[in-house]
Amino acid sequence: MNRVLPLVALLLALMLTPVLAFAAPTFTVEATLDKPAYYAGETAVLTVKLTTWSGLSQSYTMKYVVLNSTGAEIYTLSSSVSVTGNNGSKSDVFNLPASIFTRDVGEKTYELRVVDTGSGLTVASAKFTVRVKSEEITLMVAWDDSSGDRLVEPYETVNFNIFITWTFVNASKTLALYADSKLIDNVQISQGSGSAQKTYVTTFDSEGAHYVSFTLQDSAGKIVAQKSVGITVGTKPTEKAASIIDQATTWLKQNSLLVIVFLALVLIAVIVVKHR
Repeated sequence: MNRVLPLVALLLALMLTPVLAFAAPTFTVEATLDKPAYYAGETAVLTVKLTTWSGLSQSYTMKYVVLNSTGAEIYTLSSSVSVTGNNGSKSDVFNLPASIFTRDVGEKTYELRVVDTGSGLTVASAKFTVRVKSEEITLMVAWDDSSGDRLVEPYETVNFNIFITWTFVNASKTLALYADSKLIDNVQISQGSGSAQKTYVTTFDSEGAHYVSFTLQDSAGKIVAQKSVGITVGTKPTEKAASIIDQATTWLKQNSLLVIVFLALVLIAVIVVKHR
């Protein structure tokens, strides 16, 4: 009996040795997009980082495929990915076809699979979400009177500074900026995101409350964005309110470019958070 046990142990060891020696390597994979959201038709860029956690005695060939939410394979990122060595890693960058991934507005989650080309088995996987947003165009308006005292008199010149910001615009276009029914200027809206600033100068011929409606209209006359501003002629804002307004107006004048950039960044952040 004492001789049988060592013999059994030896046989088990011999049987397990090939299994351990040729055990399949294990992998992990990460899939990271270059942006949190895209405009319709924009090219999304995906970085794939593959890490091997066990030694490889020879080259190991795999492929990267992408599946939709129903499990259907919709795109092959790479049909041949070779790795070798101990605990190695590699990163590859891929442009995702807009016709597949960013054609429509909405949010879709995909699965990246790393497939062993020999056995057809999935050795690692990771999910990533592509968000496609509708365009957003906004107006912000600040004003000041010619005397700078915030007391607008009849026929006194009033300067309006109009800040235009946009995000997720999928095609460049020209919009018309109006103050009520008067055309101020055309605004060139570029693809993606951007900003612009325009100025409108006017006077008011009577005391009391006056309102100016600023609108951005497309070639068909459709209002894309609007902002209404109220001014009371002949009445100065309260001292506290005037002080706050004066400080804000001065700061806006001195930092107009910063304001435009900040508004664009805030708008992008709000849209992304809102749709998560």
